[in-house]
Parts: sequence; C-alpha cells; structure tokens
Amino acid sequence: MATTRRPAPKLRTKTGCFMCRKRRKKCDEVKPVCTDCSKHSFKCVWPAPGHAHVGHAHIREDGHRTPLVVARKRQLHRNDVNLPDTPFSDDSTMIGLARSPVYGLPGVRTSVEHHLSLRFKDKFMPTLLRVNAHPVFGDYSSLFGLGADCSTLMEIFLATTAIHTSWTNPKFKTIAVKYYNSVVSNVRKAIETSTVEGDEDWLLLTTNFMCIFEVNRERKITGKTEVATHLEGFARMLSIRIANDKDRIEKKHERPFNRTTSESLVYHLLTESLYDSSLDRIQDFINWDNLAIYLDYTFLEDVAPYEASPLLACDWRIYRACMQITRLSHNTPLDAAGKARGLNLELDMYQFYDSLSNDARKHPNNETALDCIQQAQLYVIAAKILIFKTLRPDAGSSHPRIRLLVRNALGMIANLKITEFCCVYFCWPVAIVSCAVETEEDVRLLQRTLDKIWELSMCGEAGRVRQALNIFWNTSQIGRNEGNQELARNEDITNILLCREGLFNHPYVKSSGS
Repeated sequence: MATTRRPAPKLRTKTGCFMCRKRRKKCDEVKPVCTDCSKHSFKCVWPAPGHAHVGHAHIREDGHRTPLVVARKRQLHRNDVNLPDTPFSDDSTMIGLARSPVYGLPGVRTSVEHHLSLRFKDKFMPTLLRVNAHPVFGDYSSLFGLGADCSTLMEIFLATTAIHTSWTNPKFKTIAVKYYNSVVSNVRKAIETSTVEGDEDWLLLTTNFMCIFEVNRERKITGKTEVATHLEGFARMLSIRIANDKDRIEKKHERPFNRTTSESLVYHLLTESLYDSSLDRIQDFINWDNLAIYLDYTFLEDVAPYEASPLLACDWRIYRACMQITRLSHNTPLDAAGKARGLNLELDMYQFYDSLSNDARKHPNNETALDCIQQAQLYVIAAKILIFKTLRPDAGSSHPRIRLLVRNALGMIANLKITEFCCVYFCWPVAIVSCAVETEEDVRLLQRTLDKIWELSMCGEAGRVRQALNIFWNTSQIGRNEGNQELARNEDITNILLCREGLFNHPYVKSSGS
C-alpha cells in the first residue's frame, strides 16, 4: 500500500522574529524580545528594517530587486568545507541559502555570515584605520547599508574578514577564497556588460577591499598576486569619481568616504610598489592635482590634521614623494633626468622633516600629535636612506650618512607605540631600515618589531616582509663580515634596496624558494 509523505508544517509567522520562524511558532512580535524568546531564554533576532527575502532573492519593500545579482546562489556547500565553530547555528544546507531569511545585520543570511559580519564590524574594520582618526571615519553603518543593497560588496566584506580570520582558524580559508572568487567574477561581469559607470560607491569599495584581501592572504613571497590589477582598477575608478564629483565638491557636499578611499589608494600603492616594481606604472594613471581635491578637502571643522586623516595622519605629499623615490630606486643607474629628479626629492625630504619637527614643537604636550609626527618622520628618514642609496649606488651601510640615518631611525623604532590599529603601516619604513643595518643587535631590535607587527595584525603582508628580511639578513651575514672588507662591500645589504623588480622579487628571495 502506498504511503503518502506528510507535508512539512508551514510557518506560523511571516513577520515575527527569526527564532520563532525557525521554530515554526507564532510570534507575538513584541520588540526587542518577543514573549516566546523571553520565556525560553532564546536570542531574539529581528530582520533588518526594509528588507525581506523571497524565494532566495533579495527584494526591497518597494518591490525592486537590489543591484548586481543579489539573488545569485553562492555555491559554498557544507560538504565542500567543514564550517568553523561559531556562536551561531542554523539548519541551512548551504552558506548563502539559509532557511533563516535575515540575521541581525542587513544582507546577512546565515550563521557563518553573521559570525563574519560581527568580526568585520567589531574586530577587523577598526584595525584598518588609525586610532587617532575622527569618529566620523569609524561609522560603518553606511558600509552595511551598501552591502545590504549589493551582495557583491557584502561578499568581499565577508571574504576579507574570513581570510584575516584564517590565520588563527584555517577552516575559514576555503570560505574566504570562494567568496572572493565570486566577487571577482561578478565585478568582471559588471564591467564587461557595461552595467556600471565606474564610479559607484559599491564598486570603489569592492575594489578597495579586493586589494586588502590580496594584502592579507597567505602566499609565498614571490607568489602570484592580483594586487597590481586591483590597484590599477582602483586608480582608474577614483579618477572617474573625481571627474564626476568636481561640481558637487565645489558646493561643499564632500563625504568622509572619498577621503578614506583616496588615502587607501595612496597608502597601498606606496607600500606595495616597494615589494613589486610592476606597480610603479600605476602612478601614471593618477592625476595628483585631481586627487588632491579629495586629499586636501576639509569637511571637518576645528579638528587637528591628524584627526582628519583616517590612514596617513600627515601631509599626503610626503607619501607621494616616498612613492616617487621608490620608483627611482627601481631604475638605477639613473640617467641625467633621473638624477636631477632624485636630488629634488632628496631636498624635499629634508624640508618635510624640518616641517614635521616644527609641528612637534607646537604640540609639546599632545601625545597623540607627537606620535603621528614621529611616525611620519620615520617614513621620511627611511625615504632619505633610499634616495641617498639611489643617487649614490656605491655607498654602503658603513657610509657615515647612511649610518647616521639608520641610528636615528632605530631610535624611533625602539620607541614606537605599536598597537593593532593600522600597525602594518610600519612595514614600509622598517623594511628599508632593515636593508641598511650593520650589527646583530640592530637585527634583533627589528625582528622584535616585526614579530609584534605580525602578532597584532595577522596580515599576510607583515608575514612576508618579516620572512623576506630574515632571508636578507642571513644571506648578507650581518655582523659577520667585519674581517673581510671585500666581502662586506660586495655583499653590502643596502644593495638589496636597488633591486629593479622590488624587494619580494630579489634573487635572494627567489633562490630561497619562499
């Protein structure tokens, strides 16, 4: 006799809290905690206002679908990867296709996404900005608003947080890569089909976080990376945004978003070009006069310059000069025009340092200002070392000028206040100083500094810098060449700074197989 399968019970509520929907109970919709959740001590979570999920498609209350494949199925099956332990659980069979319509944040639909979104908001995002930045830069509500309207943006938030978390919980690595691959595919499709103008907020943010993902991910020092591709796209999109924004900016309607994205481009282009010279060409896509519209715009009144800067905390022109010096170092020996440009940049560095020293004298009792100024001075000293070596390739670590600059830099590094906030910022100057030291004591100080940066940041870039510098120190035999002047001169560690392909592509690194 044939048996009929009993139909699954229908939900008793469509507008109640998530827990009542999941338990198929009638919800009395008392907020913030309904009566049933209160009675059983359940966590009462409500859908984000203005959003509903119908048939796995993200649809607003006005009936319009949200942009760019919000309803696209994320093919992250539970049988592909063992899901990490989280404080949350649901009975969904696929990440991204949960039976639960919405968790506590808009655009977040599963327990894993909920876990990652909270880490993104509370643990990851704050570390990307300077602790001294004005609170307006730390308001991430607009990011989640954009993420709710665009699944591609939400996926890159989740991917970047997952890849960062994977350093302590490797189970997140597969999740991160699948989210990331989905983002890359969606962005490529949007560009190829001309469904974007190129200056949308979500697209700029997505490209920015694609760069951050590549910087954070685990790979060999010489491993393939898409940082150059993403940064080039980022630079081009920002140029389009500025061209379209000029009239609005002149009417005083500027936003913190544009300042943050502009500083992010400058910071990543400077640091990454030291490691890989293929990024030098991206400078050609930047119109600095146009970018200055965002970098110089003051939308906050009565705040110190370092508060109005979420990443750089000082004059952005210092970073542009450092970027230009880095590019020159990849083109030694310099021709006549290159030498003239190098001498002007060397003079600029001395003027920047004097200006920073004057600023320090104006704020003798302001600890935050002094910290920012000292960090900027460390960048300037490192740039002085690099341009001195670039203009005078025969000068080594024992040259009196280089030795004096290194001693000044090491004094600053010994007193650095390194916290989890933006600590990868120190990798660029520390890497340059590390390629000009002479003694094992200096090496030990720098190793302790790099270890602390790595431990606090858990960033792939910090790990790669630390690994590369240890290779350089060991190969150059720091502190062990004093008795052989010819060997010391031929193997002088400062010669590493002039590698035409960048530090991560130096022959020492390639021969190590790292």
